[in-house]
Amino acid sequence: LYLGPTVLALSWAGATVCSHPVRRRLIALVVCGAIIGLGTHAGWEVLLNLSPSLRVLRYPVKAFFTVQFAVALLAGFAVAEIAAGPRPSLRRIAFSLLGLGGALLATPPLPSLAPQPTAWFLHGFLPGGLPPEQYARIGRLMTSDAATSGLLALLAGAIVLLAEKERLMPSRAAVAVVALAAADL
Repeated sequence: LYLGPTVLALSWAGATVCSHPVRRRLIALVVCGAIIGLGTHAGWEVLLNLSPSLRVLRYPVKAFFTVQFAVALLAGFAVAEIAAGPRPSLRRIAFSLLGLGGALLATPPLPSLAPQPTAWFLHGFLPGGLPPEQYARIGRLMTSDAATSGLLALLAGAIVLLAEKERLMPSRAAVAVVALAAADL
C-alpha cells in the first residue's frame, strides 16, 4: 500500500497544475477511495451494521486500489506536463517535489526534537506491548526510510528545475523522474 513521496508529489502536481478533463473525477476518486478505505476508522462500522447485506463490504481497504489507480493517473498527468515542458508548470511541479522531499529529508532528528509526540505516534501506529527500545528502533527506521524517499523526491525536483531552466530536455527530465519514482516504489 505504498505510494512514495515522489508519486504523491507528482499526483498533487497533476491535480493542481494540469487541466486534463478527467482531473476532477480522479480527485473525487482519491478522496472517496481514501474515506472508504479507512473503514471503521472513518465510522463505517455503524453503517455496515445496519444491514447484513452490507457486510460484503467488510474489507474496505480494497478501496485503496482505487486511490492507487487515480493517484497513478494524476502523477502521469504531471509527467506528461514535464515532457511537454511549459516553464510555469515545470516550476510548480518542481516545488511540489522539492517541498515534500525536503520535509521528509528533515525527519530523522524528529524523535530527538519531539520525543513525546513521537512516542504518542509510535504507540498509536504500532502494536502495543513492545519494549521501549523497540519503539525507538522502529521510529529511527521509519524516519530513515522517510529521509531516503525524500531524497529521491528532492532529486526529481532538481531534475524538473533543470528542465525549467532549459539545461535538460523536458522529455529526458520526464524519463528521469519516472525512474526515480520507480526506484522509490
